[in-house]
Amino acid sequence: AGQGSPVPGMSIGRDQEIVPMLTYHSVGMQHESWIWKHLSERADVFAKLLERLARAGYRTVTLDQLYAHMAGDERCPPKSIVLVFDDGYLDNWTTVAPLLKQYGMRGTVYVNPDFVDPGSGLRPQRRPGPEGGEAVDHVGFMNWDELRSVDESGVLDVQSHSLTHTWHFTDPEIVTCYSRGNAARYPWIAWNARPDRKPFYLSEDQSAFIEAGTPVFKHEKSLIARRFLPDETASLKLMSAYPDFCSNFPADSEGWIQDYRRFVSRVIGAGTFPGRHETEEEHEARVQAELSESKRIIEEKLDKSVNYLCWPGGGTDALCKRLAGEVGYRSWTLPSREQVSKRNRPRTNPAEIKRLPAMRDSYFFGRNWGAGSERLTLLDIYSHQESFIHNILRKIYKVAVAAGVAGQR
Repeated sequence: AGQGSPVPGMSIGRDQEIVPMLTYHSVGMQHESWIWKHLSERADVFAKLLERLARAGYRTVTLDQLYAHMAGDERCPPKSIVLVFDDGYLDNWTTVAPLLKQYGMRGTVYVNPDFVDPGSGLRPQRRPGPEGGEAVDHVGFMNWDELRSVDESGVLDVQSHSLTHTWHFTDPEIVTCYSRGNAARYPWIAWNARPDRKPFYLSEDQSAFIEAGTPVFKHEKSLIARRFLPDETASLKLMSAYPDFCSNFPADSEGWIQDYRRFVSRVIGAGTFPGRHETEEEHEARVQAELSESKRIIEEKLDKSVNYLCWPGGGTDALCKRLAGEVGYRSWTLPSREQVSKRNRPRTNPAEIKRLPAMRDSYFFGRNWGAGSERLTLLDIYSHQESFIHNILRKIYKVAVAAGVAGQR
């Protein structure tokens, strides 16, 4: 591909040796207060995309087939695509699985055992139909019975998304202080305090799990975070004095965070919050446990082999990749920032798979001008297959979205 083409790396038509991995999270979940609500695709738009893919002759392949294709062992058929879904949301059972069956397709769901619903039994699914049937607005995560059902049927292959999919403090620098007003922005703080309630965070108020006034320190995704552990004595002292701070400094006052930081320094008697960082040995052991436990639990619960890993939030580094290989994963996804030009084609490293996010927003000059229809996703797929013509059409379509003459209905 690309030889003699107008743009280096591009060709006039699509390169059918490139197998796009189209990435979703939730489909059909309506949750306006969810901090990551942009990760939920409309069910009707998703159904229309599947219909268009089927009409265009695309067929879904498994991660095993993609691995063999990239390794050069066995080629995937032309117009192959991989559909993946991160996190294991309940709508992957209620909505995604029925739609995939309706259009004769299959995919992969990457799950975190910490978020699997502890309940049992199969909950109602969306009925098939021209518009996807009646809407089922289920909020939450799949349970093991549902995961076993989609895996055994072949409609969704269950693989690993690590164990916790959380964030950890990394530095004594205070970002803000926890309160009921900003709890929705930091749901992971409640997750870390009460991991047993993680599967229910979308449907219950968990702000009371953490005391108001608790410092929120600088943080990072769990696998790449070198954890900062705040001193417990200093934390208790701060909590005891916090009511006095609230009575003198309303939360919406100008310069409130600076006042809070000065208050913390005064209470603890130091300019930097006391605590310690994980040692290198502790960090490596924690990451190794995250990766191995997720693999072990899924394999035991579903009686299958788990060979593929998706990094939560794209948070990975050289240590994580080394440990993933040692634990027994044969392949993992690439974060969007890494190897931007890589494509999933024969004779490329199958241990690292490039993903294509299913995002339909049209951004120009740092502003979101609106959402395109499923046509934009289809053009993204064609452009990802290094088609110069479709790349131009994609840009024209995004301008049309921004001008208000095309887009989501």
